[in-house]
Amino acid sequence: MKKLLSFLTSPKFCSWKTFSPYRIKNRSLLMRDYLAKREITRGNPVVLQIEVTNRCTMKCPMCPRTHMNRRITDMDFDLFKQIIDQNKHCAEFAILHLMGEPLLHTQLPEMIGYCKKAGIRTVISTNATVLQTELDQKLIANGLDVIIFSVDGHDKNTYESIRQGGTLENVITNIKRFLNVKGRQSPYAVLQLINIPEVVSHIEEIREQWSEIPNIDLAIKPFTNWQGDIDRIGKIGGKESSPNLDSVICDRPWTWLTVLATGEVVPCCRDYNGTVILGDLNKNSTIDIWNGDAMKCFRRSHSSGRSKVPICARCDVNPVVAKSCAVRLAYRFLDQYTLYRLMYLFERL
Repeated sequence: MKKLLSFLTSPKFCSWKTFSPYRIKNRSLLMRDYLAKREITRGNPVVLQIEVTNRCTMKCPMCPRTHMNRRITDMDFDLFKQIIDQNKHCAEFAILHLMGEPLLHTQLPEMIGYCKKAGIRTVISTNATVLQTELDQKLIANGLDVIIFSVDGHDKNTYESIRQGGTLENVITNIKRFLNVKGRQSPYAVLQLINIPEVVSHIEEIREQWSEIPNIDLAIKPFTNWQGDIDRIGKIGGKESSPNLDSVICDRPWTWLTVLATGEVVPCCRDYNGTVILGDLNKNSTIDIWNGDAMKCFRRSHSSGRSKVPICARCDVNPVVAKSCAVRLAYRFLDQYTLYRLMYLFERL
């Protein structure tokens, strides 16, 4: 009942752009082409996932960074602005993280501000290890919409065995200070816990630990096996075998534009090593790449069965939109920020 009542308050997440005829048309075109498995889509991407950096302060066992052999780098700010400028007419939401800690990019606040001016809402996920007072103020002042704090564990030993490279006391201090600075204003803050045995077995302790801290929600994030190609990660989440999702078509190649720190475009965040390059935004525009030969080939292969695409064959993403008419309808009439907030309403502890 509580979640139902929360759902009824969802209009507060919307803006006038949510119901813009152009944006509704764009979403509808994307959804129609996804459902029809068309290799060319008549719409434009509504979500930008931009890896502002692939540097990180941690070595977490459930992360595939130990198998990542890409060049470690930060995205150039001019390239970032180019991506935003090319997509500001259609993009509704920008996820400014992928395989790194976004706060390590010295121009992250300015990137958030640039999205804000373009009318694109933003989210970052951070381990909070490098969060400092001055940065708190800049993130808030530049209009960040959502901040996710990734904190797994109820005590020092559990946390530091999972979030290797972090110190629980330091992280909690940084998060509490940020929440105190922001108060009730944006960004919306989430303490996110990954659904792994070491964490979920202590949910009550974690809930109690954070129960008196205002201005933050607690949420459980489903465990992911990434591409299902690293046995160690599968064992951590109790997923030593991959689900059979061969016939389930993922919507991301039809709705998201995922860009690595170098400017190369990949099908989605699961391609952590950049093995399927669909284009390079240093050389081509979003329009050229979105329905370019490489993207068309990928959509065609994925539509014929995930087993045809190595990065998809053992992936455990089972999108709700693939099986729910209600969600498909929501995708047409609600913007991505509103859908994101609704997702956290239903994952909230």
